[in-house]
Amino acid sequence: MALMYTDKISKLQEFTLLFDTAWATYKAHFSELLKVNIVPVVVITLLLAIFPFVGDFETIFEYLEVLDIVRILALTFGISMLVAAVSSLNYIAQIKVLLGGQHIAEGASAESVVQDEKKGAEEIVPVSTRSAYEYASKFLFSYIGVLIITALCIFAGLILLVVPGIVVAVWLSFSSFIVITGKAKGLEALRTSKRYVRGIWLQVFLRFVAAAFLGMLVSSAFAILQNLFNDIFNSNLVLENFINFVYQLIITPYFTVYGYELYKDVVKANEVDEVI
Repeated sequence: MALMYTDKISKLQEFTLLFDTAWATYKAHFSELLKVNIVPVVVITLLLAIFPFVGDFETIFEYLEVLDIVRILALTFGISMLVAAVSSLNYIAQIKVLLGGQHIAEGASAESVVQDEKKGAEEIVPVSTRSAYEYASKFLFSYIGVLIITALCIFAGLILLVVPGIVVAVWLSFSSFIVITGKAKGLEALRTSKRYVRGIWLQVFLRFVAAAFLGMLVSSAFAILQNLFNDIFNSNLVLENFINFVYQLIITPYFTVYGYELYKDVVKANEVDEVI
C-alpha cells in the first residue's frame, strides 16, 4: 500500500514544473479562452457596476432611499443567481476549451474518458466558442448540483473544526472536473474525487496552497496598481472596474488552467490504482 502511494506521488509534477505546464497550456489556448471569457466577464462586470450592493453588501444602505429593502434583497438574490449561472457556464466552457475537440458523452465510461484525455494531451484540437457553450449548457445543472453538495460537505466539516473542513475540501476538489469531463455525476463524482486524492492528500493540498500564494501575490500587485490609479485620478470608479475587468479576463483563466493541469496529474497518478 505504501509503495502504491509512493508511486502515485512520483507521478505528480513538481511545483515549478506544474506552474510551467499550466503557463504553456494557458498560452496555447489564450485566444480561445479570451473569446470564451469576454462576454461573461463583460456581463458580470456591468451587473456588479450597476448593482454594487450585490458584491458589497455595505453599499445597500445607499439605495434604501430609492428602493425598499424587500426589492433590494430580491434584486440581490436574482442578480446573484444570474452571476452564478453565467460564471458556471463560463467555467465549464473554459474546461471544454482545455479538453479540446474530443467528444465526451454523458454516459461515457471512465476508461474511455481517460483515453480521450490522453489523446487530447497529444493533439490540441481547437474548440469554437459556440461549441464550448453548447457543451457547457449540457453539464450546467450537474455541475451546480455537485458544487452545492460539495459546499454543504465542506460546511459540515468546518462546523466540526477548521481542519476537517480543509480535509474535505481537498478530498472533493476535483469533483467538478469529474462532472465536466463526463466521468460521473452527483455523489459518485464526490466519491471519485476522494479516491483520486487518497494517498496524495498532502501533495495536492500543498499544490493548492502554492496556487493560492501566487494568487495573493498577483492580487496584491493589482491592488497596489488600483490604489496608485485611485490616488492619481482621485478614486475613479470606472478605472477601478476596468482593472477588475482585466484581472478577471486575463489572470483568472490561468488559475483555471492550473487547476485543470493538477487534475490531469492526479488522474495520471491514479493509473497506479488500475495497474495494481
